[in-house]
Formats: sequence, structure tokens, C-alpha cells
Amino acid sequence: MKKILYKGKQFSVVEEDTKINNHKFKFIRFIEKNTVIILPIINNKIILERQYRPAIGNYIYELPAGHIENGEDPKTAAKRELKEETGYTAKNIKLMFESYPRIGTSDVISKYYIAKGLTKGKATPEKDEDIEIKLVPIENLIKMIKNNKIKDSKTVTAVLYYWLHMQ
Repeated sequence: MKKILYKGKQFSVVEEDTKINNHKFKFIRFIEKNTVIILPIINNKIILERQYRPAIGNYIYELPAGHIENGEDPKTAAKRELKEETGYTAKNIKLMFESYPRIGTSDVISKYYIAKGLTKGKATPEKDEDIEIKLVPIENLIKMIKNNKIKDSKTVTAVLYYWLHMQ
């Protein structure tokens, strides 16, 4: 049996009956659209956002990211989010990897893209987005991660993956 506990714009929460090892219990699941995270590279620098996040009541450094709309191709979503949040369009955009960011409570999948061949344009952030763009050399991003200046897990994951596997 499935019971909707909350239904909102960003996500829903449902309670489900489940069974593991013959043990029946109620499981709380977050239902959310899959996401894209973009690592945009221009002139050997990464485009980083400094964005206000109400959940933590502060600004945080992160990569451009967003939800994949229903029926939308993930690559198209990555291009759209990059353009909306940074103003840049990518000539080349390629999937790096996928991951489950909240495997204990959700089946949402995050698709990580690398974007190159960038052309600057005008950003069109949503009304609830307060974003400042910075171009940061990858070595500085690694230092920011080591010094706990980048705390966003999707950004840490993407930057370290790129640093270890794609340079």
C-alpha cells in the first residue's frame, strides 16, 4: 500500500509497505525528478556558482544543476540548466557518469555532464535563484574542497571525478 504524505512542486513524500528478509515495515520514500549536474570548462577554468540556499540560510559554491522535466532528454536538460543559470551555451556536452545521491530514501538519479566549447550569453535564472558566476582554475577548486570551502556534495563529486579520471 502507498500513502501520499506530502505532494509539492519539488518533491513528494510517500509511505509504502515493504518487506526485507521477511520483515514487513513502513518505508518513507522521497519522489523527485532526476537531476543533471554540469561541469562547464572554459579556458582551463570551471564555471562555479555562488548561490543562496534557503535550506542552509547561506550562500554556497556549487556547479550548475537542476531537474530533468517530464519527457525531457537529460542532455537537453543539462544544456537548458547551464544556459538558464550561467548564460553559457555549450557546443559539446557529454555524460561523465551517473549516481544515486540519496539511495537510502529515493531512487532519483543524478546525471553528471561535462560541457566544453562554451559561448557566453545572458543568464535567465528563476525568480527564486540568487546566483553569482565565478571562473575558477581546477587546482583552486581542489584546494577549496580540501579547505572545506566547497561543501556541496554534487560539486565535490563532479570536480573530484573530473580531477581523477578526465584530465
